[in-house]
Amino acid sequence: MGEGSPAAGEARLHLEVGSQGDAVGFEDTIVTLEFHDRGKATELILIHEKLATVEEREKHDHGWKGCLDQLARYISKRSAA
Repeated sequence: MGEGSPAAGEARLHLEVGSQGDAVGFEDTIVTLEFHDRGKATELILIHEKLATVEEREKHDHGWKGCLDQLARYISKRSAA
């Protein structure tokens, strides 16, 4: 998906995430969520940019995967009800 407005059936959320408080050594990062209509499903693409170190990227990767796994379980339960 390129720059500009999303196509029909698609949406994009772009967030700048700042460090909290007086955190030293932390810079703002950018989180982009793209949602794509895939018929009976929605594809989510998550991009987290400007993470400074490999360790920081790995920690965020683990956190995002856990968050998205919980979201998938929640949606599955709601769909089954």
